[in-house]
Amino acid sequence: VPAELFPYVGILKSVLMGVNTEHYSYGELFNEAGDYILSEDIVLSGDTKAIELSKDIEVTLDLNGHTISADTSTYRNLGNDPKDYGSIIYATSGDITIKDGVGGGKICDTSAESYHGDGVIRVEKGTHLTIEKAIIEVKEGVGITAHGDGTRVTFKDGEIKVEYGFGIGTNGLNITEPGSGIYVEGGTITVASADSAAIYHPSSGTLNISGGTLSAA
Repeated sequence: VPAELFPYVGILKSVLMGVNTEHYSYGELFNEAGDYILSEDIVLSGDTKAIELSKDIEVTLDLNGHTISADTSTYRNLGNDPKDYGSIIYATSGDITIKDGVGGGKICDTSAESYHGDGVIRVEKGTHLTIEKAIIEVKEGVGITAHGDGTRVTFKDGEIKVEYGFGIGTNGLNITEPGSGIYVEGGTITVASADSAAIYHPSSGTLNISGGTLSAA
């Protein structure tokens, strides 16, 4: 099978085919609609930066018990370039579902630097994000951030663990598209700092909490 047909680093579909895809970058994983299943841990760096979804397609990422991690301080450059946001997954279009078919899979920002608000996962411009099951961890920051009209985050199961900051955050007073906002249906959101919050929502978008456990110490 030609390697160019499977441009997915660390993705099970390419490993099963015995294709060597090491020359592709992690940031280019989501080039096509479909299911992506991790076959190994991924560590992002200043060279790779965030994994980006910028196409109007539907993708599903199965962590498959593995971890995607980064010290985002190595490439964080707030606001100057979207690719330099201090996020691990950054989506500006399409629908993305994250799940974990095995259990224990994580998306983890290991940076110990001071608070930043980019989000371990950042979605904007009408992107729909669904967390079916995953562990999201950050020391000082936000687990998931949502920006823009039409953007929707649905958290169904899993854990968001934050030492200082917010579990899920959004803002915006001009949110008018129906369905925009944050929907928490299950899972746990835990923030260790008493002067933080599980959800930050100064927004005209929807905040719907129908299940789950939310706490800030």
